[in-house]
Amino acid sequence: MVEADNGRSSGDRTDATGRRVTRTADTLARYRKIQLSIVRQAAVALGQEAISLDAAIRWFEGGHGRWSASTIRIYAAALTQAREDAGRAPAIDRVVSGHPAFARPRPRKGGPKRTSARKRRSCPYAEISSVRAALLGRDGDSPHPDCRLLAQLLFHGCLLGLRPCEWSSARVVGTRLIVRSAKATNGRACGPEREIDLLGPYEHPIVLLDLADLICAMSRLPFAEPDRRRAFGRLAARLDRACHRAGVARISLYTPRHIALSSAKRVMTPAEVAALAGHAVDRTAAQHYAKRRTGWRRKAIPARPTGDTVARVRVSGRIRRSDPTPGHTR
Repeated sequence: MVEADNGRSSGDRTDATGRRVTRTADTLARYRKIQLSIVRQAAVALGQEAISLDAAIRWFEGGHGRWSASTIRIYAAALTQAREDAGRAPAIDRVVSGHPAFARPRPRKGGPKRTSARKRRSCPYAEISSVRAALLGRDGDSPHPDCRLLAQLLFHGCLLGLRPCEWSSARVVGTRLIVRSAKATNGRACGPEREIDLLGPYEHPIVLLDLADLICAMSRLPFAEPDRRRAFGRLAARLDRACHRAGVARISLYTPRHIALSSAKRVMTPAEVAALAGHAVDRTAAQHYAKRRTGWRRKAIPARPTGDTVARVRVSGRIRRSDPTPGHTR
C-alpha cells in the first residue's frame, strides 16, 4: 500500500540491497502519464481503438529492438506502477530485486542518440562568458529578470554543480551551502541533504550575497507541476536565444552541472565528486557526466563537500584513474 505525505509517497517494498524504495508524488504522476502513452502506442500498433493494460504489457514484452535500455527501464517502471494502481497483487510480490515480474524486451543496438546525449556536456569558459554577456546586455541596460537569473545560474552552476531543481531549496549557512538532494527518495542520493563548504570566490562577500540572491530568486519559481515545467521551459528558451546572439552552440540549463563536476574531477577524489553532485555511488559521475579532460582548470577550488557528506558515498571500486592533481588558470 502506498501512502502520500507532503508530496512524497512511500511504500513497503525493498530492493535487492534491502533499501526501502520510495517514489515522490511527481514521479507517480509521471509514471501514470507514461503508462497512458504506452497503452496508446500499443493500440495503434495493434490496429485497435482501445486495449487492456494486460494487452499493452504483452505488446511491450514483445518489443525487442524497439527502444533503448533507458526507455525500457522507465516503461517497465510505469507499467509496474499501473499494475499496482489496478490492485492486482501486493507490490512486493511483483517486484524482485527492483525489477518487474513481467519480461523486459531486448534493447535496440545503435540508432540515433537520445535527446539527453545530444545536449552539451562541456563548454569553454570563454563561451560561457559570452553567453552571460549576451544575457546581461550592454552597459547601462537593465536586463530582464529572467536574463539576470540565467546569468547567475551559469556563474554559480559552473562552480557548484547543483541540479536546476535543487536551487530553490538550497540555503546558505555562514560559509556552507546546504542542498536538499533530488532523487533522495529512491536511494540514488547520498542522503536527503548534502553540505558543501564554500571556498575560493565565495570568500568574497559580494559573491556570497549573489549566491543567496540566486537561491531567493529560484525559490520564487512555481513549485507545482505543470507550472514549474513551464517556468523552466521559459528559462531554457531565453538561454537558447542568448546562445544564438553570442554565436555559441546551444547549451542547456544542465550544462553548468556537467562543467562543475568535470572540473571537480581534476582536483577531487571520485567520492568527493559524488558527494558534491549528491550521488549515492562514486561511479555515477564517471559514467554519466562530462569527462575530466573537459573540465576547467582553476586557481582555487570554489567548493568542497564536507567529510560527513563524503562518508555517505558508496565506493564502488570501479573508478580507475590516478589521483587528481590541482591545476591552475580560472
